[in-house]
Amino acid sequence: MKPLTGKELEYIVDSLSNEDLLIKQCINAFIHTNNPLVKQEVSKLTTSLQQHNQKLMGLLSQHLDIAPKTLEEAQALSTQQQQQMQPHIQQFNQQNMQPYNQQFNQHRQ
Repeated sequence: MKPLTGKELEYIVDSLSNEDLLIKQCINAFIHTNNPLVKQEVSKLTTSLQQHNQKLMGLLSQHLDIAPKTLEEAQALSTQQQQQMQPHIQQFNQQNMQPYNQQFNQHRQ
């Protein structure tokens, strides 16, 4: 298993934050409604959101052993990932940007 990237971690943190907000809103709706059907549906939704939250936390905990422990390790990993992607980016640019570069050069003349 590869360590999560910074963007993946940001996405998971955002998801956890959103899940937490939804859980709080469901609890608030449950407290303030008198309709038993609404209470039942909100209760189901709250349970589902809590399970999803626990699943995300479980996935994060699996990465604790392989995650960088220091800022230096994280920076080194990021640099390594960028270096690994560089040939792919160059190849993409050569294949896909060549027609645009030709058009640009023609217009400059």
